Amino acid sequence: FSMPGLSLGTSHETTPLGTGGAVLSAIRGKTPRDSRPWFVCNGDSLFLTALDPIYDALSEDTAACLFGVSVQDASRFGTLVLKESRLVEFAEKRPGAGTVNSGAYLLRASALNGFPVGRPLSLERDIFPKMLADGASIEVVVANEPFLDIGTPESFLRASDFVRRHSDRF
Repeated sequence: FSMPGLSLGTSHETTPLGTGGAVLSAIRGKTPRDSRPWFVCNGDSLFLTALDPIYDALSEDTAACLFGVSVQDASRFGTLVLKESRLVEFAEKRPGAGTVNSGAYLLRASALNGFPVGRPLSLERDIFPKMLADGASIEVVVANEPFLDIGTPESFLRASDFVRRHSDRF
């Protein structure tokens, strides 16, 4: 895969580090050229959207941005509590419609300073709440685009059909 100005990398976990621990481990010792933000995706979500809106939402005073997705039934997911387009908190799972985390993030490397490397951390339960408690601004772009969480065996089995149905977007 090649895209001008984009560099890709991988990181191998010898023990599970969670979403946040994996990100910190992957970027440890690396500095993005020109202090550009890091684009991070959860590996258990399929989300088909243009990336421009999340880059456009990252202002100088924003520590991070994430894509939210409106779903009819949020009972499998924690929901995002927003004030306008700013993240207030990650709420617990609850039935009914809601805006959920797509698993696609744009993070400033400086916003990740101070978090311990090499131990399990969750972006949603550890890193983002601490950033919010410290006064960081996290912007949410709600994109009503095709989304499938493939984090359960049942939903993973729907992935092929999901890709086939939306293959015109590739």
